[in-house]
Amino acid sequence: MTKSRRLGARRIEFACVAVMSVAISGHAFAQEQQPQQSLSPVYVEPPSRRAASVTPRSVSGQHAKPRRGRRAARREAPATTPDASANAPAVQRADGSVAAGYRVDDVKDIGPFTNMRLQDTPYSVSVLSSDFLKNTQSYATPESFADKFPSFQVGYTDQRPITGSGNFRGIGAPDQQLVEGLPVPGTSSLNFLEPFERVEALSSVSGFMYGVGSSTGKFNYVLKRPTSDPFFANIMTGVLIGTSPYGYADFGGNSPDGRVGYRFNIVGQTGNTNVDNEGQHKYLLSGAFDFHLSDRALLQIDASYSKWNGTSPSAWLVAPGVKFSSTSIPDPSKLWSQPWSYVDTSTASVGGKFTAELTDNITSRTSVRYFNEPYGSIFINNTIQPNNTYNQTIFAIDPSYTHSTIGGYQYFDIAFETGPIHHKITTGLRATNARETEAADYFGVTVGGIFNGLPLGYPTYLPKPVFNIGTKPVYTFEEVNTRDYAIGDQIDFSKHRSALVGVTYATIHDQTFDPTGAQATNYDVGKATPTVALMYKPVEWLTTYGSYVQGLQQGITVVGPQFTNNGSVLPPYLREQYEVGAKATVGNVFYTFALFQIDSASQYLVDNGDGTLTYRQDGRQRNRGVELSATGQIAPGLRVLSGLSYIDARILKDDSDPSLVGKTAQNVANWLFKNTIEYDVAPIPGFTLTGGAYYTSGFYADIDNTDRVSGRVLFDAGFRYATKIAERPAIIRFNVSNLFDQRYWVGVSVLGEPRRFAGTIEMKF
Repeated sequence: MTKSRRLGARRIEFACVAVMSVAISGHAFAQEQQPQQSLSPVYVEPPSRRAASVTPRSVSGQHAKPRRGRRAARREAPATTPDASANAPAVQRADGSVAAGYRVDDVKDIGPFTNMRLQDTPYSVSVLSSDFLKNTQSYATPESFADKFPSFQVGYTDQRPITGSGNFRGIGAPDQQLVEGLPVPGTSSLNFLEPFERVEALSSVSGFMYGVGSSTGKFNYVLKRPTSDPFFANIMTGVLIGTSPYGYADFGGNSPDGRVGYRFNIVGQTGNTNVDNEGQHKYLLSGAFDFHLSDRALLQIDASYSKWNGTSPSAWLVAPGVKFSSTSIPDPSKLWSQPWSYVDTSTASVGGKFTAELTDNITSRTSVRYFNEPYGSIFINNTIQPNNTYNQTIFAIDPSYTHSTIGGYQYFDIAFETGPIHHKITTGLRATNARETEAADYFGVTVGGIFNGLPLGYPTYLPKPVFNIGTKPVYTFEEVNTRDYAIGDQIDFSKHRSALVGVTYATIHDQTFDPTGAQATNYDVGKATPTVALMYKPVEWLTTYGSYVQGLQQGITVVGPQFTNNGSVLPPYLREQYEVGAKATVGNVFYTFALFQIDSASQYLVDNGDGTLTYRQDGRQRNRGVELSATGQIAPGLRVLSGLSYIDARILKDDSDPSLVGKTAQNVANWLFKNTIEYDVAPIPGFTLTGGAYYTSGFYADIDNTDRVSGRVLFDAGFRYATKIAERPAIIRFNVSNLFDQRYWVGVSVLGEPRRFAGTIEMKF
């Protein structure tokens, strides 16, 4: 059979085969089997499919690097142990696969820097690969995905992200997401992980890296790129949550000469969730294309459209005199809002990147990305009353409410040597323009009447009120422009000593307008924000470091009818962080240790007891902590991704209420322990047991530290079986999350997810 006929047959087979796995819905842990000689039916994805791009040429997508001297090559080489101790054997290339124990060698984006070796990065960075996300069935909900990161405290549920309530190192902000290093509006990307090859979490203060508006931590979503295969396809089908059928296809290929590659992802899910009377419907289509214009030039283009619609769960508040800690936790398997509440959002995105080696030592990187996201919702706040009832406040947001963002950067990487010292200077500009548009009457509120005095023992469903909103002209409510001019130098003094120094001059111009177009608020500020890091590498497998980084943080624009200060723009402020730590690759396990201190503005929510909130920023807050993590294969067939963190978050100053000084920051758990584990059962080829344990200690629901919410320990369990179906590699996954169906508060005002089952079958072509 000719090559073209074989490819045609594979495409026909891909189009005709669909396998349905009937399960229920969950999240925990499953993945492709590690290759062993005795496991003939086990399929391990070939390395060519894991490539970030088509790679027969010198410029390879995100891996484009200038040719460098021997000293730089030695620094970037995979870890080996010619000078290591006997307890640190040589390790294989870590690409995030099962065989690598989910370890990765490189981090794609650290602000202006790219493709840094993870062990030699002087900041706290965690990476979850696509294999890990798939095998833990983290595609189901944002909570199941984000809760795997060691230093991130989840603050939202599967269908209603709560702005700013999730936090890195005890500090939250509403701008935690990037795609390919550029900002994303809103929260929709957390609902679709399928198009991404990995998610990188930077826990550190990120002002130098990403400029104005950067919070303490960042999630950076790295897109899947075309592979070197002429054609491949993966199909997954089953149920990830409730009784909602789920389907996912990932397929791509490239031209015969390897110069043009393509990759598509298609996702569809619709039906009921694991909460009574709650539905979820989501769809996504994305495409990525790589064009190798020459051996030194690569053009990458991608586009996507996603639609997400679901019933909106309620948020929970307490009336004066009522505390979360003394209130029975409502049954999370019940819908405590109303069946007619909803969240509806769609996201259109298009992006491009051009990488060119101008000379052997100079590389140019250009990128631009556009997002547009309209958002409509009816959501509900439940306020628990002293008489064991609750009152509902209903808020409606018209779909004219839209976020759009366009951002881009131009960087140059310049490698050279000054005597025995090697330099890689990165310099350039990053800029963004973000707009928020809305109708003058884009929101409405219903309070009291039949929505008061509802019994707390069970939900009460009532008729939908009429909201007369969205009838007035749409106008631009806010426009934010940022410019970040950066220069940084990665310096190798020797194979043992190195440094990273840099400075960003960050500017922000933030304007809000009234419905007539007149300017309502305006500020225009600029600040130089530096970073300095020193690294010492006594042996190849161990790196120690100390770093300092500073960032200019954009003040939050308070948006939402539930806030008494809706429309307010809080002033910008500085954050700074000191961090010392060590990273080691011992055998097939990557270990990290970090001590840190962060000084930041104090921000917290005030529950007014009547269904409304006030967002306050006043004084200073200091967070000190320690983090440890381990990722990899600790024994043959036994893999872990574990993390432990301790945070002491204290209010240092509060001018409006001096009594808060010394108090613990609101909604910050002191302890986080997360352990995801899996074990290959040797007597059953292809069979892997999976599970996890996730501990979050108690935290204060109020800034006065009078209402301490209890901590929680959640368990997951499941299995994965790699086999063949119709002579094609197949993987069967089944997981249960929140195994013992524990009731808990995720964060202030947010109910945790009930027990969830998930079952899928994936086939590969």
